[in-house]
Amino acid sequence: MITVSVEYGMELGGMGALVDKLRSAVRDIETELSTLDEQAARLRSSWTGEASAAYDRAHAEWTASLSALNAALDRSASAAENAVNRHLAARAEVAALWK
Repeated sequence: MITVSVEYGMELGGMGALVDKLRSAVRDIETELSTLDEQAARLRSSWTGEASAAYDRAHAEWTASLSALNAALDRSASAAENAVNRHLAARAEVAALWK
């Protein structure tokens, strides 16, 4: 008979702080993008020709990249939150076995 022993632990406070920081980063990026878009829109109206086209291309690239980053941060926060919830559920299930 083979016996396997696995020790497992999770620092719940640290995971909670990670989730909070990731969610805060998502909100902060969204706020900054909105602010930058508003400021650039004021200037953008005076640009013509190649300057205007170059800005439009660059803006599309930045927006896509930062949207992808924000989505990745949001998925990371959700994954960390899910890990905490699953850990807590497993602890409760194990505790119930010993009652």
